[in-house]
Amino acid sequence: MAGCAAVMAGPICAGPEASVQAWIALAPGEQIAGATPVIGGARVTLTAPGTIEVAGRLPLKVGFGPAPESAGRAHLAAGRAAWRAGRPDDAVAELTRAGAALAKTDASGAALSAQVLSFVHLEAGRLQAARAALDAAKPPAEDGGARGMHAYFEALAVRAAGDAGGALRALKRADLWTERLALPLGPTLVEARAMTHVELGRVAEAVAALQGLMTSTTDVCRRADLLANLGWALMLSDQADADATGGALDAAVEAFAACDRASPNKRANARLNAALWASVPGRSVDASVVQVFEVNDDSSPELRGWARLLAARLTPVSGQAEAFDAVVGKVADAGLPHLHWRALLEAGQAWTPRDPARAQRRFEQAEALVDADTFRLPVDAGRGAFAGGRWASTAHLVDLFVQADRPVDAMRAARRARRRVLTTLPTPQAVAQLSPAQRDRWDAALTRYRQARSALAADAARDWERPASEVEAAAVTRAAQSEALSRLLNEALGVLASRAIDRSAPLRAPAPGEASLTWTRRPDGGWWVLVQDAAGAIVRPVVGTAWTQPVLPRLAQAERIVVLALGPSAEAPLDLAGRPHAYGLDLPPRALPEAGTGASIVADPTGDLPSARREADRVTTPLKARFGDPTRLAGAAARRDAVRAALRHADHLHYAGHGDFSGQEGWSSALRLSDGPLTLADVLLLPRVPRTVVLSACETGRADDARAAGVGLAHALLIRGAATVVAPTTAVDDRDAAAFSAALYAAWRPKDPLWMAFAVVAHLEAARSYRVFVP
Repeated sequence: MAGCAAVMAGPICAGPEASVQAWIALAPGEQIAGATPVIGGARVTLTAPGTIEVAGRLPLKVGFGPAPESAGRAHLAAGRAAWRAGRPDDAVAELTRAGAALAKTDASGAALSAQVLSFVHLEAGRLQAARAALDAAKPPAEDGGARGMHAYFEALAVRAAGDAGGALRALKRADLWTERLALPLGPTLVEARAMTHVELGRVAEAVAALQGLMTSTTDVCRRADLLANLGWALMLSDQADADATGGALDAAVEAFAACDRASPNKRANARLNAALWASVPGRSVDASVVQVFEVNDDSSPELRGWARLLAARLTPVSGQAEAFDAVVGKVADAGLPHLHWRALLEAGQAWTPRDPARAQRRFEQAEALVDADTFRLPVDAGRGAFAGGRWASTAHLVDLFVQADRPVDAMRAARRARRRVLTTLPTPQAVAQLSPAQRDRWDAALTRYRQARSALAADAARDWERPASEVEAAAVTRAAQSEALSRLLNEALGVLASRAIDRSAPLRAPAPGEASLTWTRRPDGGWWVLVQDAAGAIVRPVVGTAWTQPVLPRLAQAERIVVLALGPSAEAPLDLAGRPHAYGLDLPPRALPEAGTGASIVADPTGDLPSARREADRVTTPLKARFGDPTRLAGAAARRDAVRAALRHADHLHYAGHGDFSGQEGWSSALRLSDGPLTLADVLLLPRVPRTVVLSACETGRADDARAAGVGLAHALLIRGAATVVAPTTAVDDRDAAAFSAALYAAWRPKDPLWMAFAVVAHLEAARSYRVFVP
């Protein structure tokens, strides 16, 4: 229920005596008498005591009672008033008394006290106390409104502790209760999700959401909060207009000054953000503004930490490097990863002209922090965007090496940054290095994931036999189950936490006659293009859109080029002097996967691509000549279990069907099979994959990599151990797919690697969407 001051045993909606929203989970076939089922079950509005009748169950009687009045509720009111008045210590004392008094008789009131107490602790930077308050007073099961609010405050607490992925999961739970009970939380959840996206580096999404909220509110206090958050998001965006950023930050200061409900922390935070923006090189700020924050003992640790960074920026140049080092020391263990990274970055910049060796150490420490923070994020929460948002430390480190005429070191730094997301995934090396105890945990986690995944797929397969009125409710239930599946995926991959990036691990050296080609951002926002071969490395600035023009003479000397594409260069047409090339992930060196048994062909699993069956017919003969009679899984025979078995045992796989690229950074991508999708996560958790794979399906070679290497289906196969994958990065016409596949296999000579066959046919019109990928 929701709309009550409290939900008491009975259940009774205790005040206000207006109306109550009730939501009842319905089993298949059940309905509520006189009510219309809605998404997620059934929701009804009661304006007086009544009975809700559900087919096949005992009636649920809902009563109304007076609003609860007690000493505990009085303490709750006093605590909220003290917080609004800017007396956080008094608020904590009153709310603690409220929770103790309400714990046994009014679980809803105790939960509300805990939620407000958690928020007061958060504003003061007491993160553990905030989480402990929420854990100590859970809402009663019948109080859906309180459960939705609890999930919202949990999202704020875990985000403040640096767990952006956990915040997104908590916000999903809040969304669920908001939808079920029509709670007035929609805009609040949009704002909370936007600020979580800022933490994840998904700044453009956040800015769009916040700007949308700005158009729908006139309340000055609400606008103040939105302006402050919008200004912060714009400040972190390298695409934002400077005038728009400064305007939002200044408007937030004015709005908080006009808001009589704003806490001192919020007003101070708005002023500090404006000062931080003004202190960027090229702008000016009054140094006296710093004193406001240094002397305010009630300010949160985060506020005091950023104020110290501002003070370091305003320190005379002769002592600025030491000042930034002092900030690093203060915030290193404060649980403020963004501030810690920023302090290391600015310390490195300050040391560069005075002591390049010390500057290098600071930049490398910043890069190591990005590595660790990236690994702690859930794999499907935007690791690539997060790492891409921290591009500045890579840019300054590479620039330092370039200015010192150390191109090999510059290339090494650029490559390590580019592959950081990929090496946090289950490569064969990471799994092989697990201890026996860790391996047991890994196997157990995989078992739990696969069992849950199979149950979810089996439920979806039953939709065709459900009445239309039940299909939507089943889909909503599966959405919640999918969230649980995501947690199981991250639990499995979390076992590899001890195998996070080792920055001293070797990078692949170019093979004889081979050149590695990549790009990286410069501190000024431009790009460097880098080439490494057996003779060494060179670094040149990119001019305009001619991504390879500055290094073409070096590329022309190579027999083969491995393109480590990044950013705009990943989609740009590249002039590679006519040399054969492959797109590499730059994974750590590894042995070839063990040989499999023959080839497998998967064709037209969904029964709507007759051209895919004809394509399978055309490739059968060349595959038979190379591998012996291939196993063929066509139409209904191409089930998930059968295809997984083929992936585990075959030496080569040819898939001709539908591919889907979807989800955050491609994490919902899948190959369509006859009984449901084989997802990217399913591929990553396979025990083995074929050495060579051809994916004749739309976008299976695509990856979102605007700033950092992304992950698509082809990439997942390489991560799990494949040696070569051929796949298109865009949608592909059926006829082109069939023509390309036939030409590729005809060019694949005995004993030659697959990439050489691709080089022969790469010039064909039918090959324009295809790439050959290597580890």
